[in-house]
Amino acid sequence: MAHVNSVTVRGPDGFYLVSEQGEPLAGPFSSEFEANDVAKYMSKTVGEGPVSMYQEVGSRIPYQEPQRTEFKGTANPWGDLPTRQEQADFRGRTRGIPSGGFGNISANVKGDIKDLGGFLKTGVEGLLDVSTKAMDKAIDEGNRFISAPFEKMIENPYKDPFKRKVFDDVLEDEGYRLFPYGDVKGKLTTGIGHLGGDPRDVGTGFLGAVDRAFTTPDEAGSLAAKDIDEKIATARRVLTPSVYDNLSEDAKLAVVNMTFRGDLKKTHKFVKLIKQGRMDEAATEFLDNNDYRAGIARRRFEKNAERLRK
Repeated sequence: MAHVNSVTVRGPDGFYLVSEQGEPLAGPFSSEFEANDVAKYMSKTVGEGPVSMYQEVGSRIPYQEPQRTEFKGTANPWGDLPTRQEQADFRGRTRGIPSGGFGNISANVKGDIKDLGGFLKTGVEGLLDVSTKAMDKAIDEGNRFISAPFEKMIENPYKDPFKRKVFDDVLEDEGYRLFPYGDVKGKLTTGIGHLGGDPRDVGTGFLGAVDRAFTTPDEAGSLAAKDIDEKIATARRVLTPSVYDNLSEDAKLAVVNMTFRGDLKKTHKFVKLIKQGRMDEAATEFLDNNDYRAGIARRRFEKNAERLRK
């Protein structure tokens, strides 16, 4: 697969993004600038993928219906849209405020002060949102970097061959953090993908606070082993023991890994397909997931789907 290249075309309602083959991707937009911003955002978000993934991301971008934009200066020969020079001048006055994918604030602005105030408020909120996300990402990257040397100290606690594979598999996908962090949904996570804090961290005072701030390799390994035992039991319960016990080892690794991430639910269609023994269909259905389409844990999704087929 490769990046989907888009072009901007003008229609009766504004500007649209279409693929080089003419397939619609997103729109309408009030200006070429806004369309270009969205094109960059979609390319960065999806990366290499089919047109359908670009269309999915495009469908979730909050668009604004084109409106008449009032600017002071030269007359606008287009009527409903500002001239290129007016747009360039306007972007020069708002330089430094994120647009497009970063808040989608390169929107139409009317001349009255009320709408301008709303625009500025949206811009500031977008800037703060981006700054917070960037800070969270930077903190997590620092956490990963500091934790990397300690991850090598984590020992697999199991003697059972299958559970040893599950432990290594989860450690590979979740990674290890020395400090608490937020998962993809922002929930407090510690060690190796353990939701919440370490229940043993009950100390008080300065030393207690220090102890709660770290999850050592030994503590992380112990918590992960406890979580894995629980997830295996959950997978057997969701699929029923008879179905789970008759799965291949690869399929068992997949469903336990899914359970660890929260992807295995009784109500999911792919779970029903697994129970029916329709593993190829279950793998395809498993990938029909919003997180996968958004590029979250894509390699993990594909790995588990492939395991179901084995």
